[in-house]
Amino acid sequence: MSQIEMKRIGAFARLDFYTIKPYLKSFYLMIVILVLFFLFLRSVSILAAMAMVSLVTISSYPFTIGEKNNMDILYSTLSLKRKDVVIGRYVFMLFIEIAGMSLIFLLSLVMQYFFKTTYEMMEVFITLCILLAISLSVAAIQYPIYFKIGYTKAKFMAMLPLFMIFGLIIISPFFIQNMETVIEMADSNIMLIGGIAVLLGFVFLAISCWVSCKLYQKRDL
Repeated sequence: MSQIEMKRIGAFARLDFYTIKPYLKSFYLMIVILVLFFLFLRSVSILAAMAMVSLVTISSYPFTIGEKNNMDILYSTLSLKRKDVVIGRYVFMLFIEIAGMSLIFLLSLVMQYFFKTTYEMMEVFITLCILLAISLSVAAIQYPIYFKIGYTKAKFMAMLPLFMIFGLIIISPFFIQNMETVIEMADSNIMLIGGIAVLLGFVFLAISCWVSCKLYQKRDL
């Protein structure tokens, strides 16, 4: 990838940020709600899970706003290739996801300091790794659909992965009690599992980006 292409991609990622800037009040509201929930529940897992859902929602804003204002046509009039639009949007999403997870980690440190909570930092780390991997995987499924048929048509279909993941989380306790050996192995390799989960999330995202480029190239604007 040339330096010029990287600049175009970076410029588009910034454009996405400025596009959603008027809507960032919901992001600040999310922070307040997360802090309040943490104060009541004192659970890093719930805090991170709520953040993941919020971040997935926020990362879809450029598609919503772009479709409402016919911005795909505007992008085609600028010196941007369709590939730049796709990769730029993935870069924007990655920034949102990583910034959000970093914020949750900092909130956990602050809460632990001021409220003397008893959870371990390793618990925070592995929780964030798993949820980051999940949110990357959800975006990897959603984005090609958005680029193929647009946000409005794909809205319900694209939310199905999120519903499926929450369903698995809800029913997981019924299976965990019969998987003691697997759980023991996981506990002894928790750092490795967290790293592999994030790595798989990024691999899945890279494949998704390639697919989105192909689909968006063929889309009629």
